[in-house]
Amino acid sequence: MSIVVKNLNGDSSFLLTFTPGIAPLTASAARFPGAFTILISHHTSQPCVSAITELRYQPNLIIISQDKADHCHQETLCQLPPDSPIPIVASPAAAKKIKSWKHFDPFRIHEFKKYDPKKADTLFSVRIPAYSPTAAPGKVTLAFLPAKSDLTGLHNAIGITYRPPGTVVAARTGNFVHLPLIPPSAPLPMRPSTSDSSQDFNARQPSSRMSMMSAASDMTSDLRSYSSASRASRQTVRRTSEKTLSVIYTPHGVAYPVVAPYAAHLESQGALPLTALFHSMTREENPWYLGGVVAAGAPGGMELARKLETRYWISAHDEDKDNRGLATTKIKTVRYNVQETRRMLEEAERKEREARQAGADESLKAPCRTEVIALETGEEARIRAW
Repeated sequence: MSIVVKNLNGDSSFLLTFTPGIAPLTASAARFPGAFTILISHHTSQPCVSAITELRYQPNLIIISQDKADHCHQETLCQLPPDSPIPIVASPAAAKKIKSWKHFDPFRIHEFKKYDPKKADTLFSVRIPAYSPTAAPGKVTLAFLPAKSDLTGLHNAIGITYRPPGTVVAARTGNFVHLPLIPPSAPLPMRPSTSDSSQDFNARQPSSRMSMMSAASDMTSDLRSYSSASRASRQTVRRTSEKTLSVIYTPHGVAYPVVAPYAAHLESQGALPLTALFHSMTREENPWYLGGVVAAGAPGGMELARKLETRYWISAHDEDKDNRGLATTKIKTVRYNVQETRRMLEEAERKEREARQAGADESLKAPCRTEVIALETGEEARIRAW
């Protein structure tokens, strides 16, 4: 199982392609049964593609995390036809803004509910069809985690989980047989700059619009609010389900207490350690009367990365910005690069290790080395499940 992460504009727009372990390690894996592609906050500012329709494969779902123009861009989104079958899941403010354009079918615009662990319907869920009648279906879930008392509307986190359809079949005896993984698991380079898969993924060969819309419609026809299954169904899923990949997208950053209830949910689903954290490394801060922290940067992401045992920290919202204008003239910027962020993580690990050895805090978990990645515009990385 893996996630192919592609940076679309050097800022906070990404294409995430989740693929099951039995899929080939090529660009065509995006069309393999059980794969799922998510486009996050696409904006045509210095992009590697000038239009959503230029993507080799159209996404199964689009996420808009906030209503600001660099995340919710009318010109970019309205490149899609009004009858596009691709669902758009957006923060409440962004959903209201998109609906005001009167471009899309309003039934395709889904408004996030604030995640509440006591309310199952606050998880937005997409069912991925099973490979066979006796195997477990897959699932993609989304959670919206807004910061409290955030006057700027910048600080929230989007939680994403992906579980592929089960690669097991049930025999009449009641036993379960695991299908072999093809190809077998093997280490892969983090950023294959010259591999066939990267070249294939970037090819400009649009597929038939009708087949594209049909595929997207088939995938999204099962969109529904998350609901708890029966006890028997839950037992079946536990016996047949695959590992769950997990992602948190928070380019401006949030404090760990905002994420903590969701982290408990991830742990209950076997989705920790966190597979990938999208978070800024550059810290930007306004005076308090202009909103305070704009992007939490590497110092603000440390607690999230450590407590979620994050495997990969992916730089987001770290591009050079044009800070002209009244609201941006007083911004103070402190830049941290990949090496500096890694050193900060290593120092945090060292302190935790010493505290654990001294018995100061037995609740501290074992060190978990986090890989830090900064992708250039158009660059991609394949993240394998650990």
